[in-house]
Amino acid sequence: MGQLEIGTAIIPGCGGMQRLPRLTGRARALEIIASGEDYDADTAELYGWVNRSVPDAELDALVERFAQRIASFDAEALAAVKEILDEQYPQPSAESLAATNARFSRLLARETVQERLRRSASAPPEMILDAERNMGEWIGPR
Repeated sequence: MGQLEIGTAIIPGCGGMQRLPRLTGRARALEIIASGEDYDADTAELYGWVNRSVPDAELDALVERFAQRIASFDAEALAAVKEILDEQYPQPSAESLAATNARFSRLLARETVQERLRRSASAPPEMILDAERNMGEWIGPR
């Protein structure tokens, strides 16, 4: 996992600037966003970025068990839990998201960023695949 945007001269969009610090805390969000590094699943779990890290072979069974367990509980009580958590931990405001989106758009529109995107788009497929697998290394100094 990673937030590669800084390496491409932009910032996380789509609420990433608001949601990541709520999950990981400000200091870790700053580390994740400013470093542009790749993070393994265990570190993402430790940081609170994901709920848990499980091997691929165990994921389907874990999700199935979790869904069945939740489905067996009282719907009204579950709805109350969700409402209370939403009240106590509200989502980012529309204004905050719009302001961040405007900054993201301004950064994205810069010619230096557009040139990087053009270079990336013209790369051979094997290079693109390697970049996808090792994004943290690709966006840093080479």
